[in-house]
Amino acid sequence: MVSIRPLPLLAILVTVLCISSGQLMFKVAAARANVADSFLSPGVVAVLAPACMLYAGATLIWVSALRYVPLAVAYVFMALSFLIVPVLSAVFFKETLSARQMAGAVLIVIGIIVSLTGQIRS
Repeated sequence: MVSIRPLPLLAILVTVLCISSGQLMFKVAAARANVADSFLSPGVVAVLAPACMLYAGATLIWVSALRYVPLAVAYVFMALSFLIVPVLSAVFFKETLSARQMAGAVLIVIGIIVSLTGQIRS
């Protein structure tokens, strides 16, 4: 059984939120690139550059968490992004979530619970 201290757990969750936010920013950049017909337009770069910096920062936070948590345990939390991104895409971009996607989300939650049951002690 692995013990995850609060600070590394927080670092893992912050990483997941940063990665999820970065995905939303990439979507905005892609939409702007479609309008401008260029990845180099100022409107695209204004979103894409901070998204890349957010990813870089998330990577540093992730590596700091991995100093204290086994990768096999920490990486299970990354599955949360497969829940967060579609939900926020529906909220911010009015994308539709299908019944299959919702069923998949339920299975992801079950998978996270099964993967971590007996693995973590706080």
